[in-house]
Amino acid sequence: MLVTNAIRLQLPKLNGRNYNNWSAQLNVYFRSQDLWDLVEKGFIDVTKSELFEALKKKKEVLLEICRKDQKALHAIFQAVEEPIFLKI
Repeated sequence: MLVTNAIRLQLPKLNGRNYNNWSAQLNVYFRSQDLWDLVEKGFIDVTKSELFEALKKKKEVLLEICRKDQKALHAIFQAVEEPIFLKI
């Protein structure tokens, strides 16, 4: 059986009258957990921004494929008689 000496941390609760103490204690806690940058700067989801850039590139590729498809279809339309065009 694994026994750990974990300390149960109880974070202070803000009650409206203890902001200064609460703020100081949470500041120390967040810094000790290497979380202060998230508190100060907010969360920037790099994965989503990279995904966004990738989707933009894929969108450009998709649009190019669609343009080529339309060019090919236009060429086919130009190369067939009207009764065949109506069947397409």
